[in-house]
Amino acid sequence: MLIAVAVGVMVVLFLVLSDEEAETPTTTAAATTETQPPEPEAEPEEPGDEEAEKPKPKPAVPAIEVRGGQPVGGVQELEFRAGERVRFKVTSDTAAEFHLHGYDVEQSAPAGGATTFDIPADIEGVFELEDHATGAPIAEIAVVPG
Repeated sequence: MLIAVAVGVMVVLFLVLSDEEAETPTTTAAATTETQPPEPEAEPEEPGDEEAEKPKPKPAVPAIEVRGGQPVGGVQELEFRAGERVRFKVTSDTAAEFHLHGYDVEQSAPAGGATTFDIPADIEGVFELEDHATGAPIAEIAVVPG
């Protein structure tokens, strides 16, 4: 008889526990994704769209520092492409006049100040930038085919 009671208790526990599991809600991946709003579909990009949206950064302007009539770090070598612009900045600790040969452009810089050369790169070759007062070469400016 003791065995019959033990088997009966086990059957009752089995039924009670299996009913509790059936009543416990379960979450499935399908239910979760159905409750979230659908993500908007991205429109296909046209080739070149990214470049059209982003402004092109301006190229950095090379800078040359002149102290005591001499270029810091030696004669600078700058290269530009024909059809673009020859653009660079020269700072000087003394008042100076700089001459870009070949283009025949002269610009002055006050003591402790600067001047910026900005001219069309329409003559190919290598040209010297010199300090007119001392005759010292400051830079070699190369304009290469575009």
